[in-house]
Amino acid sequence: MYSVLKHTERIIDRIVDIIFVLILVVGVYYIYDSVFVYTSSTAAKATVYKPQDGNPEILKELSEDCVAWVTIYDSGVDYPVMQGKNNTEYLNKDPYGSYSLSGSIFLDSRCKADFTDDYSLVYGHHMSGNYMFGVLDAFMEEAYFDAHRKGELTAFGKYYELETIAFVHTDASEGLIFNPQIEGDRMQWVRQNAAILREPSRSGGRLVALSTCKSPTSTLRTIVFVMIYEQEGEP
Repeated sequence: MYSVLKHTERIIDRIVDIIFVLILVVGVYYIYDSVFVYTSSTAAKATVYKPQDGNPEILKELSEDCVAWVTIYDSGVDYPVMQGKNNTEYLNKDPYGSYSLSGSIFLDSRCKADFTDDYSLVYGHHMSGNYMFGVLDAFMEEAYFDAHRKGELTAFGKYYELETIAFVHTDASEGLIFNPQIEGDRMQWVRQNAAILREPSRSGGRLVALSTCKSPTSTLRTIVFVMIYEQEGEP
């Protein structure tokens, strides 16, 4: 009887060891995919496709789905913007078309690819280490927000000066914000709901929302609203 119990204990111990190893392997894979794969592939290599010297067509050399490049100066926001046939295509696909847990920064499929809508909505995963749109959390601090108000957005043949104007927490059920096809006064909504608000410095801009999840299990969203102002010719 004793030997049977010892044998059973050894089997249980072996099962526990296997489960522990599997959990460890899965955890290491998630870290590898979300950090190493992203930093060594998307962030490092995609920068060669960042439009420079008045050449926005280089975006198409990255991918036919790459519609823009968005930058907020001196922050972690400096990425290609993809647009799929729907809003799930680039959730777990990098700009090269490969599977990736970190996905891509992408424009809502209902928006115009050249950012000529009065309102455009851009999504990105909330990744740790300030990768992707995880860096948007930093904008909840007024000092950081005020130090990072300028940037640029380049779409095909269009150059935009970018100005951050608001930081907002809201729910994903907010139709006016998360359905670009709904008509409404979004600037009024931003003014009423912003935790941080800076009025646009000039008229003639278009509103763009940079949105990410507040947490993986929550419907709350973190949004940095920016205005983009179209420039003639090269930036």
